[in-house]
Amino acid sequence: MRTLGLQGATSFLDIKSPHDYLVRDSHTRFLGGVWMGIGLLFLVSPIKLTVFRPMLNLAFALIFSLARFTLPRQDVLLDPGILPSLLAELVGMPLLYLWLSRSVKPSTS
Repeated sequence: MRTLGLQGATSFLDIKSPHDYLVRDSHTRFLGGVWMGIGLLFLVSPIKLTVFRPMLNLAFALIFSLARFTLPRQDVLLDPGILPSLLAELVGMPLLYLWLSRSVKPSTS
């Protein structure tokens, strides 16, 4: 997807069907909005961790995903552009889940 230049040049991308491209672009923007919502949850939740704990646990569980392993070429997972994200998903999210479960008691309200 073209990313408004936010991820570098997109000169490797040729659009054969503008309509199909715009449909996929719309889906990509939707997913970007979902990730923005999760990011906002992460920013707001320190205000009252006991209240946001269930939502954070859900977000951690959703981010922890083995979906990347469905790539047709597994060598891409070790690419420097992907490996940090993969480690954050597979190591960081479980660690955050454990930290939250041990440091914040569930809300009783």
